[in-house]
Amino acid sequence: MNVYIERVSNEDLPNLLEFASELISEMDRLKKETPSELKDSNKKLVAALKTQKRKLLSDTIKEIRRSGLKTSLTSNILATQKSINLILANSVSFDNSMISNCDPYFFRILDLLPRLRASVSEGTEEVPQVDIEKGLSAVENLIHSLIVTRVPVKKFSENLESLSKWYEKVYNLASLNNLSHTVAPVSVSDSIKMNIESIRHVQFWLPKLLDYALVTLESVKKIGFDVSSSLFYQLKIKLNELVLSVDEVVYSDSTSKYIENFGRFYNSIVASLNTWKVENSEVSFVADVVLKWISNNSTIGEITNSTSLESLESVEIVEKEFRNLTNSIILVVQKVVECQKQDEISRDDDNWLVLSQHRMSDYIKNLRLNTIIAKLSKCVNMALSVEHNLQTSEMISALVSFTYPVINQFFKLSLKVFEKTRVNYYDLAKATFILSNSLYTLSTKGFCTPEKP
Repeated sequence: MNVYIERVSNEDLPNLLEFASELISEMDRLKKETPSELKDSNKKLVAALKTQKRKLLSDTIKEIRRSGLKTSLTSNILATQKSINLILANSVSFDNSMISNCDPYFFRILDLLPRLRASVSEGTEEVPQVDIEKGLSAVENLIHSLIVTRVPVKKFSENLESLSKWYEKVYNLASLNNLSHTVAPVSVSDSIKMNIESIRHVQFWLPKLLDYALVTLESVKKIGFDVSSSLFYQLKIKLNELVLSVDEVVYSDSTSKYIENFGRFYNSIVASLNTWKVENSEVSFVADVVLKWISNNSTIGEITNSTSLESLESVEIVEKEFRNLTNSIILVVQKVVECQKQDEISRDDDNWLVLSQHRMSDYIKNLRLNTIIAKLSKCVNMALSVEHNLQTSEMISALVSFTYPVINQFFKLSLKVFEKTRVNYYDLAKATFILSNSLYTLSTKGFCTPEKP
């Protein structure tokens, strides 16, 4: 399977950024060769360069059309791009996602678009108006593509985040035997979860309360009280040593041991503070504040069995679901690989840009992330819904370990496709900006033909 993943990863699809970069390079060459002033001695050179510029414009429009881009607009595209506000309203946000950094050029395009449209409407004598308008239509078709692809790209990003979380659970389950850990029985899962939430609450607030106590004690020392604050420092150090470091994804016997250890420490705080109160009776109110808070947050360390479980799963049923998942992943990988069985796409092909974008879309569609995530989550939840003992835990961990390589390869494939998708969107947006900026220069400055001094 690794061979297929590398094949997808190494596939070099033609992209618009390469074409746009070549265009800019040629425009820069012609600009550098153009004299700053028109003289009798360089008239032939200026005329020849102007002919080259016209040919470059004509060839560019032809290549854009050959790539599959339209140089005219349909009513639905026009309707969604009447204003920048309307474009933004129709564009999903990439913020706070795995693709948050891949659309800076999209917003640079939107910043340029009003000025570009205004310059095209005014036109320039040197450049045929019909060519400039065709260029604008091509840009607006590209913008439309960038807008509509934001939805599937964002969804792909969200699905990959979800897949990553379930992948972590599979990895942790597969690692239990190597760590000599046992999966916690499902009957205590709710109790473990409540304890972890309580511990997280204590570890967030109790250090702040101890800081308050220390500040207060430093204040009373200044007015003459001889009190010891070492206990509060010791409690802070111990809390730091017991920082929540258990696997919160897959509960095991190590999770239970951590909760029990934390519970013993937490309960010992009460005895320690009561002793401190006797020894420092003048400022006992400092300990009382902490003790009062602890009494309101005291349910830590006791793991109880649930009596409301609707059903339990068996190892045999779990094994069947993991086999079903494996078969589904193999079929999905075959579908993705079949995308490459079509002819190789190159810049020599007609509609090369459209074909490249369709190939990327097919990769995402054929991964069927929603389906695989649903099956994977079902497998993990069923594996954790067994009333585990040492034997069943070892069997489940071994079963997951057997399936893990297939899941791991699928996860790698998904990451490769995602990276190609992310880069593709970034490159397409950057290319669109380059073409937009080039068209703006053309519509405002024409062919930059020098004038007589």
